[in-house]
Amino acid sequence: MRLPKRWTTWRPRIYGADIRIHVSAWLLIGIIALSTLKTPLVALAAISAYLGLVLLHEFGHAYFAHRLGYAVHEIEIGAFHGHCLHETHGDERDEAIIAWGGVAAQMALALPIIALDQYFPLRDAPAVGGMVKILGYYSVILVVINLIPVAPLDGARAWRLPRILRERRRRRRPKPPVAAKPRPKATTKRDAGEKVVKGPWKDR
Repeated sequence: MRLPKRWTTWRPRIYGADIRIHVSAWLLIGIIALSTLKTPLVALAAISAYLGLVLLHEFGHAYFAHRLGYAVHEIEIGAFHGHCLHETHGDERDEAIIAWGGVAAQMALALPIIALDQYFPLRDAPAVGGMVKILGYYSVILVVINLIPVAPLDGARAWRLPRILRERRRRRRPKPPVAAKPRPKATTKRDAGEKVVKGPWKDR
């Protein structure tokens, strides 16, 4: 779902695309800040991690769209979701690949963070712990939710990719050559058991 432009503010660009931050994101920032007045460092870490997570997801879409040759127009960041507006040519395979880009970017960051946390517990650290939880564990939860095959979630398009690849592979698979039918052996009257009458010219 695209966010209304009138509630957005301009920000830097990625792949030539304008980054917009929705007013809902600013409200979320205010709520987090007010709830953590006594620990401003924790608030800053939580705000940065959450907005960074949404931006990372949309960056994944933008990256794959850019790699496939599509122009990326703008990226919108909201409190609970974002939107990557890019060019599209109606190619179902490309749209599925771009849909996977968001969760792929999240997992590329979440898995190393979780693995690091297993060896060096960071969840209990005052500021870093919140970032580890958001960018690691919370990110994985969002990936699972986002891959539910229901629109407007990415899973509605992403899970089409295996079927599309199977169909294209089936169409490209060369057909087995058709065996040539054996030509019937020529038969003579003698082979057929018919009586051959010799003419007088045979005695010459």
